[in-house]
Amino acid sequence: AYRRPLAPAEEQKLGRLYADVCADPAHGTEAAVRATVARVLVSPHFVMRFAPTPAGDAVAPLTDVALASRLSYFIWSGPPDAE
Repeated sequence: AYRRPLAPAEEQKLGRLYADVCADPAHGTEAAVRATVARVLVSPHFVMRFAPTPAGDAVAPLTDVALASRLSYFIWSGPPDAE
């Protein structure tokens, strides 16, 4: 969803959010799923594509994930397929 691999810390945060909401007797599993999906959808990493720029006038190579993402969105207007 973030147009890049999910970092382990982000995965743990989302898992904790799900577990906390799910454990609350006033909410339950459905509310936990909704809260987790909503958190992903409002993340700036879902809404925008962040690309670090090199310092000065230097040229930096793209990572494999960045190149696959750019080509996929250019050619098919969608995210790249799984390997």
